[in-house]
Amino acid sequence: MTDTTLAVIVPVYNRARIVVRTLESIALQSYRHFHLVLVDNNSTDDTWSVLNEFKSKHESDDMPVTVVKECKRGAAAARNAGLAASESEWVMFFDSDDVMDYRLIDRYMAVVRQWNNDVDIVVTKAEVEYGDGSRWLYPYYEKNLLTNHIFHAILSTLRYIAKRSIVEKAGKWNETLPNSCWDDWELGARILLQHPKAAFLSSEVLVRVYHTAESITGQNFASKQGCWEHAIDTVEKIISESSEPSKNRLIKYLEFKRVALAGDYKREGHNKLARTLWRQVYSRVRHDVVMSWLYPLAYLYIGMGGRGVSHIVKHLVR
Repeated sequence: MTDTTLAVIVPVYNRARIVVRTLESIALQSYRHFHLVLVDNNSTDDTWSVLNEFKSKHESDDMPVTVVKECKRGAAAARNAGLAASESEWVMFFDSDDVMDYRLIDRYMAVVRQWNNDVDIVVTKAEVEYGDGSRWLYPYYEKNLLTNHIFHAILSTLRYIAKRSIVEKAGKWNETLPNSCWDDWELGARILLQHPKAAFLSSEVLVRVYHTAESITGQNFASKQGCWEHAIDTVEKIISESSEPSKNRLIKYLEFKRVALAGDYKREGHNKLARTLWRQVYSRVRHDVVMSWLYPLAYLYIGMGGRGVSHIVKHLVR
């Protein structure tokens, strides 16, 4: 196999109908020195055939394609299988229903060259497109990455490349998180607790996320109740056991993450779920001078569909 600098790893589960759009966007990349690893996550449709047909049509010396099967269900297991099937110094994970601009990898690698490879992650912007055609730009920050990741998932799956070494040092993808709920958010927290050197692509939106009923995260929170809470609990444990100087403040921010989730349950009309989670949070924050009044207001505001409270929380909660 031709030596490649970057591995692009795409897990695929029952996406025979739509994965071609994603694969074509990868095949059109202007940068042509990467290893594409496609992982069929035990699909029951024609995904395996579609992936191998793509390989036969598009594989080249400057874009070798590996197709592997991972029988253990879950995107985390599939991504780890893709990581094991590659050897490149840099890795990039991409979802099977989204699209990258043809310049994306070229822009990433230009930054790596600019830094003389002395950087651990490169982060880009991404925009989500909903079924009704509306669009929303993911929050994008270049400072206070760990704090902003807790609130805004700065290192969501599609938004960065990383050195393989830093992903492996973080422990790779957590296969124990149920239903892939916020597994990228959880991994991102572990990566950022290493305080990596980060660079940014800030001028253009080069990734488009298509949010549909088939998306891994789904279209509502209540359908995976318990999974989100488990991810938050996992990150809290990781931070609590770390040597991170700001961990007490970060744990307060994680309580807000639970408040926001309770507000989302309320907004979706699942009042019992919302009240149960909210009461658990309030029992822990009611003695804090700021959180005791700010978090109840945030819960009600988010429950009514409000957004942007995190900016206030970041300034007031210490």
